[in-house]
Amino acid sequence: MEIIPAASAMNWSIELERGLRSKKPGQSVEAILQIGPRLEQLSREPEPTMAVCNMFGLVPGEDRLFANTILLRLAEAFRSGDKHMKVSVLKVFLSRRKMKFRGKSKPRVVANQVELLRKVKMAFNTEDVESRALALYLLGCWADFAKDSAEIRHMVLSTLSSCHILEVKASLFAAGCFSELSDDFANVLLQRLLNLLTSDKTHSAVILAGIRAFAKLGPTPLSANRAYKRGLKLVEQYSDENCLIPLLISLSQLSSKSTLLISQQVELLLSFLTGKATSLMQATVLKCLQFILAGGVCRIPISANLLKRLVIMIDEPKISSPVQCRALRILHKILLYGLPNLSGMDMLEFGKLLTVIETATQSPITSKRILAVQILVDLSGKVNEVSEFSGLPQRVSSTIIDLFTMLLQPLPDSGRLESEVKEEGQHLLKILLLMVEKHPNLTVWMLEKTFSSIEYLLNKQIVGFEGEEWFSSVTMKLLVFLHKFVRACIEKRNEAALSNQVKVLIEHIQESSFINYYTRTVYSLLLHSCFISCLSGNDDKDIPSRDKDVGKSFKKCLVDQEIIALELAKKMLEEKEYWFVWKAGKYAATCGSWFMAAFIFGEITNKFQSKVCSWWLKSLAEFAHSEWRLQLILLEKHGSGLTNLLKMKNITIPLRDDLGEISEEIASNFHSASYTEELVAAYSGIRSSGEKLAEILISNQDFFFQRWFLNLRSQVLETVVDLLRILNSDSAMYFLTKRSFQLKRLAQEYDLLATSFIDMDYKSSRTVTFLAISCSLLAFSTGFPLLINGSQVCSNSMLIQPLLRQLWNIDHETCSDLMLLLGLSEPESCFHLQSRNQTFEAREIIKVCSYAVKRYVGLKKKSEGENKKNLGQLTNESLQLIFDILKRWLSIPSRVPNYFFYPRYASIYASKSKV
Repeated sequence: MEIIPAASAMNWSIELERGLRSKKPGQSVEAILQIGPRLEQLSREPEPTMAVCNMFGLVPGEDRLFANTILLRLAEAFRSGDKHMKVSVLKVFLSRRKMKFRGKSKPRVVANQVELLRKVKMAFNTEDVESRALALYLLGCWADFAKDSAEIRHMVLSTLSSCHILEVKASLFAAGCFSELSDDFANVLLQRLLNLLTSDKTHSAVILAGIRAFAKLGPTPLSANRAYKRGLKLVEQYSDENCLIPLLISLSQLSSKSTLLISQQVELLLSFLTGKATSLMQATVLKCLQFILAGGVCRIPISANLLKRLVIMIDEPKISSPVQCRALRILHKILLYGLPNLSGMDMLEFGKLLTVIETATQSPITSKRILAVQILVDLSGKVNEVSEFSGLPQRVSSTIIDLFTMLLQPLPDSGRLESEVKEEGQHLLKILLLMVEKHPNLTVWMLEKTFSSIEYLLNKQIVGFEGEEWFSSVTMKLLVFLHKFVRACIEKRNEAALSNQVKVLIEHIQESSFINYYTRTVYSLLLHSCFISCLSGNDDKDIPSRDKDVGKSFKKCLVDQEIIALELAKKMLEEKEYWFVWKAGKYAATCGSWFMAAFIFGEITNKFQSKVCSWWLKSLAEFAHSEWRLQLILLEKHGSGLTNLLKMKNITIPLRDDLGEISEEIASNFHSASYTEELVAAYSGIRSSGEKLAEILISNQDFFFQRWFLNLRSQVLETVVDLLRILNSDSAMYFLTKRSFQLKRLAQEYDLLATSFIDMDYKSSRTVTFLAISCSLLAFSTGFPLLINGSQVCSNSMLIQPLLRQLWNIDHETCSDLMLLLGLSEPESCFHLQSRNQTFEAREIIKVCSYAVKRYVGLKKKSEGENKKNLGQLTNESLQLIFDILKRWLSIPSRVPNYFFYPRYASIYASKSKV
């Protein structure tokens, strides 16, 4: 268990004292600097409760006692130490002040305020100017309690008249800190500051320090208003940029404390954005505008003058790119949040603004280009309802695709780093995916344009090109990023036509000579996911006769993609590209392509010298082969003859002899004992793979997620096997209750698995969640015949509510049917919404859920109108329906979360095994 800061306070205090007493040079300074972050930890932690104190053996208030002891020791070190120790102590408290300013630290009541101030006053009452200045700076850091001392306030104000510049600057800092907390002190300091800033005898360094202190004179809106008006007069007085720039910054900070001053300050800032303004002045004005906007766009007046000045700066080629990027960020925020009624704007002026932003997308500066694209993407959602700009979303999408295509073009003298091109390409695809979210009707058009651009580039001859190696490396990475975008688009649209387009693109990629095997494999697995999604969750009898040819075509394409992917993996192994082979195996397992995963994990098992890695891969190989057995049943049932094709291609799957052959007769007979034996062999293999991991454990935490996941998977398949045996027996109703409760418990355990690992990524969490939904579906389906038969063992809420809860934000139509089964009405506030776009794995299980719930709704309606004599027939129908649901459920390929491939085992990371 991790020790909290309160429990460490005593040890920290002792270590500080030991360091301060050390005779070793520099040890005391090191001890002081080390205590700084520890004090910040103490200040961030809440007061420990009695239960926490009992847990760590603390006395209530012990942490405060030792924290005050640390402060006293630091104050004593400041009083008696040399200059280096004083500076170190000051650094500690300056850092704490910054943390308080950012809201990351909570001020605690200091018990020994008088003693702390006494020690600092002793350091101040010396003849050394630097010591006096450092003491004043420290008092500024302690302003929360130092401001209450009349003697300290007098000392700070009297030092403003010192003849030493260093002392005056320190006094201005302390006085500014006091003014932030005291309105009375701020009024006094304002008058003193005006005298200093308007005097001809004041040194320029003191003037700059005084201007910075001016920003702190607004603890209340009234005092801020008073100080701002005086500051405006100073603007007229100063013509030197060295004074004018910090004064504008201070006035912007003052104006942000009162909404009445913001419009006046914006007009003041815009007056400095003229053609004569220097680059530094332009950057300062934009920085001030950004600071004001940080408090909320609603506070700033959006005028035509403001937009015009920003557009001029963006379009002016003489202005530096960092300044233009800052102007784009401000314009982006204004257009995104500050235009509630776009249709009421001057469309002509808005059209000019769009033209400037579109021109900025062609800038040679990457940051400016990306910012302009982001603005156009956000604007496309606002102007979509305006007829004059209805074509903007398509224009923006075309611009993004063109920019991405340019990154794929070979440019020998581009001078750009590979990482820069990779980052920009990834960013553009994320923005393009955002366009798909906002404008789903453009998805097909985007894919068609993207495919045509890539096909054109792939057909170009680049062999012999000067930058061929660099271009090939960049292209590989960008094409992998593009694959993720294409996958997301297909998942959102779920159209068979898209699968054909993807197939054409993949054929072009596989025919290209400069694209590596790994990139080809990734795209091949993408098409595999498309085809398996079309086949999963269906039964042959549900496919209309006119669609059976399409189904056969998908099955044939699925087999072809399996063969292509296996051939690519074999070539990677021949070239000893083991890292890419491992990545391809991981990706295959997360996609549910168990043929390829079994081949890869079996082949690389003995390529590692580390025993731990070797056993880890053996476990993966056995797991993959067991899942392969289940998937092979699906393909053999359709007469694909995959095993014969593997023999023809001379591709040998490791461990294949142990698995035996699965005939088409076994695969097609769902009720046969041989079919059940295949399932038994599958879950036995999965259980064995988990046991292999248990043999190399050093602690119980090793491979914890992996062992838990494999155990759950084997339990689910074992329960399914028991269900098949029960349904084939004469006493099915008697045993269904227990199996339904088992599946419900497994669903809850999957939910627990998803929430027990806080470092799990979102996609992995979703994968585990849908495994939980699949178990809830089986629990619901298994227990429903009992409800029809009038059994009191299972209630409606016990069976239906878990599935309803899991599908609530996923499939609204199915939730409506489930609520009908519960006898509840649909909440109008929720179910008018459309179901969110689903991934392949989500779509497959939801397809089965929808089928099952609709069938059971029909049976429920029949049972309400039938006599008790006819309930037996309905019970038999519901039992047969369980068969149908199990067949559909088994046709869905199991997918492994990506988190599965990041085991927690110290030996894996400590060992330096070579591949």
